[in-house]
Amino acid sequence: MNTFSYLKTVKSIVVLFSTTMLFSCSNDINKINQLYQASYFPVGETYDINLRYTVSGKTQTKLISPKMLDYTNQKFQYQEFPDGLKLIFIDKKGVESTVVADYGVVYKKTNLVAFKGNVQLTKPDGTLLKTEQLYYDQKTAHVFTEKSFTFTSPNMDIKGFYGFEANNDFTKFHTGDFLGNTLVKQ
Repeated sequence: MNTFSYLKTVKSIVVLFSTTMLFSCSNDINKINQLYQASYFPVGETYDINLRYTVSGKTQTKLISPKMLDYTNQKFQYQEFPDGLKLIFIDKKGVESTVVADYGVVYKKTNLVAFKGNVQLTKPDGTLLKTEQLYYDQKTAHVFTEKSFTFTSPNMDIKGFYGFEANNDFTKFHTGDFLGNTLVKQ
């Protein structure tokens, strides 16, 4: 085989290989999403959580959940409770309020807790708030939802069609349209 024919064969193989590689590359969105999701993983998983948050020896919050996924390795840090959670808030007088939900997320930067699915907030005086989604702002100590809700307390029994916002002891609240009964002072 002469040199000319050898070079021609090598060039043909290189061109064929390069063409094959060029046409085999694609921008399949599913493959790109799979690569992205592979790098988007929790830094830790915790099971059967029974956590207590204390300040100066006094318990302020109790958290109970079967599973927590810790995404504090992400740019927007959060902790996820995919199998539900029970969160108990204890005020300065020792009175406990409880929130139970099918799913929850705690956002580190904003100090916001999001509850989703069969959310129930209960207080010892019989107050009960039920909704499909509820947010708790830890900085301002108030709760809010943009979903429909039912609210029962010693003085009220209402069903709201959208939106509810209240301070943590429900002495002040704002809501959209609702039906129900309420006691009004004259």
